[in-house]
Amino acid sequence: MVLSLAGWLPRSLALGLGLATAACSARAFDPHAAAAEITPTEPTRFSVPSTADAFVEQLLPSPAGGVRLVYDVHGPLGLHGSMEMLAWPGNYRHQRWSLRNAEGEAPFEGTWVQTPRVQWSRSGNNPPTMVPQPLGAIADAYAALPAEVRALVAYHVGQWHAQVELGREKHPGETATYAGQSCLRNRVASHEVCVWEDPALVLAYRSEAFRVEVRSLEPAPAFDLELFEVPEGAQIPADAPRTGDPRATALALARGDFAAISSLFRPALLLASTEG
Repeated sequence: MVLSLAGWLPRSLALGLGLATAACSARAFDPHAAAAEITPTEPTRFSVPSTADAFVEQLLPSPAGGVRLVYDVHGPLGLHGSMEMLAWPGNYRHQRWSLRNAEGEAPFEGTWVQTPRVQWSRSGNNPPTMVPQPLGAIADAYAALPAEVRALVAYHVGQWHAQVELGREKHPGETATYAGQSCLRNRVASHEVCVWEDPALVLAYRSEAFRVEVRSLEPAPAFDLELFEVPEGAQIPADAPRTGDPRATALALARGDFAAISSLFRPALLLASTEG
């Protein structure tokens, strides 16, 4: 049994993404010439990151000091339990769940972890599996670019975030509040998801089979960063997707093209079975 929300893209984020990619041109791109066209008087929200880690934090902001979310989970045939999500700046996520059936047995337990470089999961007694993630390599490619090209990337990232904020003001959508935090509500057919947009965290999900709602939100929690380390024995499946050319993606950001990294802005929430 898998419940994944990785395909959801909040409306205001989609608006900002569309505005940014619509500004791109198919003509040959010279990042050095483009960087020279940006004057110091043009406003940009962010400074220019000099390291890969700083670039990730700028691109995908998270609450300072991280946040811990605890969810109540209810599923079919009396399935129930809880789930905990730790979100740390730099696109680190650690999710752990424990669900019981109507008889009180615990058939669903597992862990799902995301870092800029790898995503790994372990369900029950099954061996852990992992999949490479492109963000770390893209950030490394960014850090290796000339200073003026890094400034161009930072400029477009700043413009993109400004466009997203403008989209929220013009099209705020329907919101709800869970554990004191506002989120944007989206409905598709019988599915409903409410997303805290800036860190792309799901606060609530409802379908005909499942109901997942955050019951508590703790800012700046204390926890061990070793939780994000890949466990021994984790293997990459033979059919794992390729991550593409990170330098080409970094240069695409320099011309304001965010299409190649759109999946990085999508929220994810996953429950996996211990079976198999």
